[in-house]
Amino acid sequence: MEFVYDYAVSDELVFHTIHEEQKTGCIGFPQKQKAPCVFVCAGGSYRHCCNIQEAFPTAKRLNQAGIAAFVVQYRTGDLFSFDGAMDDLADAIHWVFENSESFNVDPRNYAVIGFSAGGTIAALWGCKHTGYKAHHLPKPGTIILGYPAVSIRAMEEEITTLFQENPSDNQISKYSANENIDEDYPALFTWAFEHDTAVNPENHSIALAKSAQEYGVPVKSEIFEGSLHGVGIGEHTVAKGWLNRAIEFWRAQHV
Repeated sequence: MEFVYDYAVSDELVFHTIHEEQKTGCIGFPQKQKAPCVFVCAGGSYRHCCNIQEAFPTAKRLNQAGIAAFVVQYRTGDLFSFDGAMDDLADAIHWVFENSESFNVDPRNYAVIGFSAGGTIAALWGCKHTGYKAHHLPKPGTIILGYPAVSIRAMEEEITTLFQENPSDNQISKYSANENIDEDYPALFTWAFEHDTAVNPENHSIALAKSAQEYGVPVKSEIFEGSLHGVGIGEHTVAKGWLNRAIEFWRAQHV
């Protein structure tokens, strides 16, 4: 939180309220010179956003790499819906791009990072029917996912709660990113722990990477030994350094 405080007292931190009644918004950490930008969606089991554990440390590391970071507080809890959360991310991106000059952001080069439940939102942003194209925004350069939940079909225990009803097969498929990838999906970087019991990578990150590879999408997938979840930038774990490698992968797409 010291990183957030330092930005706040320097008057460099920017904030946008998306929907006050739904407690959604976007907190931005711009650079002093023109820079690419990343939108970060933390996890939290769709009940809240784990910004302190995941999003803010990620934003700090991105800033250190010369990248502007924007943390998206999408709707959660009783207010959660897939379409609503996608609209929140779209609103945040529209806001940043409309203020690209004052925020020193290059709107031609952006990425979206998502962790766990936030990975659902980030992964769907790369799908045309739910993400960037449906919201009339440019295609992101890369989608970056940490231990993401991307297959709604594989989340049997949460399905009724997430939809607040018994969804149809078409609804389940619509929000399962791994079932909607095509050749236009952005470059994908994904990582997880092999024995993650919260989100089984076989059904999620690995399934998504395989789908992307089948369509010739550039993919880098890292699977680490262990069963951890919710570790953010992965300090003091075998995943340490994944964000630096993700940044390198993203930059390589624009050489």
